[in-house]
Amino acid sequence: MSPGKKVKSPIIEECVINYECRVVHKNDVIPDRLVDEIRQRAYRQGDFHRIYFGEILVVYADIDAKEKLA
Repeated sequence: MSPGKKVKSPIIEECVINYECRVVHKNDVIPDRLVDEIRQRAYRQGDFHRIYFGEILVVYADIDAKEKLA
């Protein structure tokens, strides 16, 4: 790992593509507003998520990323 250039999170060198983002908004999932089927299937233990929205600040990709991801 190496340090990010725009944010605190590190760059994982083994990854073909890395994104550095900043959080622009976050929402907690509200259980009572979920469809029952989704709540039963995805959140059986009551471990509701927080959803983050981000802005991509910079992207790093291997020179041969297109071939590696094909």
